[in-house]
Amino acid sequence: MQIYIDLLNGFDSTASLQITLLNSKINKEEFEDKLLLKNKNDGLDAERQEFNEILHDKIMHGQNGIQCRKFITVTVAAINFDAASTRFFNIESHLINCLGRLGTELIALNANNRVRLISDILRDVDSKIYPVSREEFARRSEKMICCPDYFEFKKDYFMYNDKYARCLYFKKLPQSVMDTIFKDIIEMNQSLIISKNVEFVEQSEALTLLHRKITDMKQEEIIKVKKASSASNGAFVDPIEGTQLAIDKAQAQEFLEDLQERNQKMTLCQFLVMLTADSFDELQQNTEALEIILRKYQIEPINAPYRQEQAFSSILPVGNSISFDKEHNIQTRRTMSSESTAVFMPFNSRELLHENGLFYGQNKLTKSVIMFDRKKLKNPNGFIFGVPGSGKSFAAKLEMIFSILSTNDEILIVDPEREYTALAELLGGEVIYISENSQTHI
Repeated sequence: MQIYIDLLNGFDSTASLQITLLNSKINKEEFEDKLLLKNKNDGLDAERQEFNEILHDKIMHGQNGIQCRKFITVTVAAINFDAASTRFFNIESHLINCLGRLGTELIALNANNRVRLISDILRDVDSKIYPVSREEFARRSEKMICCPDYFEFKKDYFMYNDKYARCLYFKKLPQSVMDTIFKDIIEMNQSLIISKNVEFVEQSEALTLLHRKITDMKQEEIIKVKKASSASNGAFVDPIEGTQLAIDKAQAQEFLEDLQERNQKMTLCQFLVMLTADSFDELQQNTEALEIILRKYQIEPINAPYRQEQAFSSILPVGNSISFDKEHNIQTRRTMSSESTAVFMPFNSRELLHENGLFYGQNKLTKSVIMFDRKKLKNPNGFIFGVPGSGKSFAAKLEMIFSILSTNDEILIVDPEREYTALAELLGGEVIYISENSQTHI
């Protein structure tokens, strides 16, 4: 939590932050190219096909063919391009440092990566696009590549490329926005986008706002006390005890202490969700499923009537988040402290999906497959620990089999218990007996 608070406190009022969680179907061609075993015509291709079926089943059924990708979009205000570039470099270093402490790797997207991302959202993850040249970017040709053929916006939904979509924003958020809310939404295993847009308030302005708010509530309290005292013939009565005014006053005072004594900042947070479906009926079902989840947390989702286009613009990971609120006078943002904002931590689980890595099972939290290449580590050694009967030998054999099928590695086994003889014979290996009575000696 503190690391994420430090991350947020590294921003000021001239920068805004957009955190995007993109649930989309897995690109089948890319998946097969990166993760499935390639045939080698060495007599073991049948075994490779069996392993490929296992991998395919784990990904398509374990995640319902859906992958969750996470993005951070930073927007800064600067006097010129060079100043903005310097700010971006400093912010990138800050993000890499903070997320590195969480065990999360941050990869900067180039212009073509961004085009690919928008294309994944608006066209399809399976759509093929070519790299855009510098000259084409200058002509704004990238829009022809990543945009759909049409948009048609209705009152509370819209259509594009035969897809139905709906944007919703969160109203009446609970006092404590728990990260389990977004975990539950992601686990719907549907194509959707969650966007958390954060704007930072200047510290002096935040303190002024809170002081003014507390002063107004104190004046309201004095007026109510006077009225209650007059009605009770001078007897002291606390008319605000247990009322919403008392709760608001205590929260404002605590917020002020957070800013003055705990080195926190005031943020304006906006939460939006975009659902997609192949039909209107499916879109309605997805919306109802989302509403059921949000009702558990006392959150009211609003369909943004007649504002679907603006809400959609705020959801796209292009840093255009706050305009939806400001331009249309719709209160979609909530004032929060750094600590409250940090509760939503989408970077608390790390995926291990190395290209040409070995299969090690599934992530229990995200249901993603674990494909890991130990040889990429500074110290690639591995140990298998466990109580008797827990499957240590099976785990070792599984890794050996996968290594033989997917790499050109040579495997040497010292086997005093004779557990691996059958495995060596199955994979075309050589078994050498070393003993006092054997013909082979060391």
